[in-house]
Amino acid sequence: MSKLDCATCGVNSCYTVGEANQPHTACPMTTSPEVLQEASKHYDQNDSTRKMAHAAALVEARGYMRWTRVEETVEFARLMGFKKLGIACCVGLRREGAIMENILKENQFEVVYVN
Repeated sequence: MSKLDCATCGVNSCYTVGEANQPHTACPMTTSPEVLQEASKHYDQNDSTRKMAHAAALVEARGYMRWTRVEETVEFARLMGFKKLGIACCVGLRREGAIMENILKENQFEVVYVN
């Protein structure tokens, strides 16, 4: 069997809400529990990492498959308490970047934009 990773898992039992987590036998969380333990230590010792993970989890819980990525970004920034956001994009995306800048400004963020 080839090495399994989250991108090619297909089982996604670690993500199924309300069901017992029964990961694939080749799941890295099963075969390499030290990776999970090391990550858990980082969250336990780092308040900013914990705050960011919590905000991301709230955004996912509230808006997954209902909100656009732009809406998710705005809500995440609000939960994190950000007031100023930066946009950097290539010249080929300057129109889309300008649209994003307008959306962020409409949502009361100060925006720094470069392309």
